[in-house]
Amino acid sequence: MRDAGNSRGGRARPLVWYMAAGYGLPAGIEAHILHYATAMRNHGFDTRVVVFKELPPDRHRFLQALDERGIAIVSLQAEGARRERCRIRALRPVWAVYTAVVKRRRPDMTSFSLSAGGQAGIRELVRRLAEDQPDLIHVFGRLRTDAWDKLPPERTIHHEMMTGTVDRHWTEEELADYRAYAERVARHFAPGTGVAENVHREFGIRREIVPIFTMCPDEAGAPKSGISDFKSQIALRFGVICRLTEQKGISYLLEALRQYRDRHGDVDFTFAGVGPMESDILAFAKRHGLARVRVMRVGSPVEVLGGVDVFVHPSVDDAMPMSIAEALMCGVPCIVCRVGGCADLVRDGREGFVIEPRRTDMILERMEGFADMAPEEFAAFRRRARQRYEQVCRPASVGAVVASHYRDVLRAAGEGRGGRA
Repeated sequence: MRDAGNSRGGRARPLVWYMAAGYGLPAGIEAHILHYATAMRNHGFDTRVVVFKELPPDRHRFLQALDERGIAIVSLQAEGARRERCRIRALRPVWAVYTAVVKRRRPDMTSFSLSAGGQAGIRELVRRLAEDQPDLIHVFGRLRTDAWDKLPPERTIHHEMMTGTVDRHWTEEELADYRAYAERVARHFAPGTGVAENVHREFGIRREIVPIFTMCPDEAGAPKSGISDFKSQIALRFGVICRLTEQKGISYLLEALRQYRDRHGDVDFTFAGVGPMESDILAFAKRHGLARVRVMRVGSPVEVLGGVDVFVHPSVDDAMPMSIAEALMCGVPCIVCRVGGCADLVRDGREGFVIEPRRTDMILERMEGFADMAPEEFAAFRRRARQRYEQVCRPASVGAVVASHYRDVLRAAGEGRGGRA
């Protein structure tokens, strides 16, 4: 165990908050936070998860894993609303009258609850910052705009989790506030150089942005003999693990599957995940006779990827998805789009192929390329996929880089107070 340095409040180990807007789905940010909160304990830190939105009533697999590993998670809005329930109850009729009489609108109590809960969450954030005195705050993604000025910049690390583009719904004032926040925090991380370049260009942020690869625990274990075996003599099995939304390029992928079937006969494809396009996928498959196209839930990524030979992830807007790192972990070569940090993780012609987004023709071409590939060449792609995971995604290697930044931030924060961190 490494000594992470002295902490505040007499703690033996520095406390790190992993902070996000929500933790509602078994998806990207939830997985990233779980893996960081787990791995960084091995580098001498105590960890806690703090989110704004209320937690889902059904505890998904990442929430269950936090419980099993003894990592606390707090919903600021839920805790704030609980503490202020009398205040919120008293304000409800006042707000209803004000809305009806002054604003001349029909009172929308759902909007009131969301607004009141959000403000209670902000006050709970301020209270918990004073109570917990976290040594570091590692923010994943974008928070409420009124939260940024509450975080101590000298102890805050911002981790971009999207492609690095501007939120369309932000006002100019909110955008200016975000730029100021992003410039003053102690560190700014991005999932790859592609995302870092986007943030510099889209936001006009001048400070250094540190590229960090996706941290992914090795659930596959030591490579099995199949990693180096020739591919099976039967048709390749394709698949993806993702949130089933248009952001993931689902419509372009479906059209590629239809064309693949027209050229080569039936195509085996697994869509693993949940999302609003699940019914669209099933309807498309039925309408076009894609009998071996299926949708399934993700219990274990390793189990899903055990039935996939080539991973096809044609996002139109993404950062460095966890599922791509999981595919590499299982020795599954990938087809990914040149968005965010995907091309940093999967190198064209090495661990798979990089294509342009929204290009059905390129998805089809690369799927056909893998299907026609000689067994020895395909086996080499599989070996390189696993090697890439071991080089850049293992928690031990990513964690060591992040821990070094943590210690630098702690040291600078301590010196800034005229004392030790």
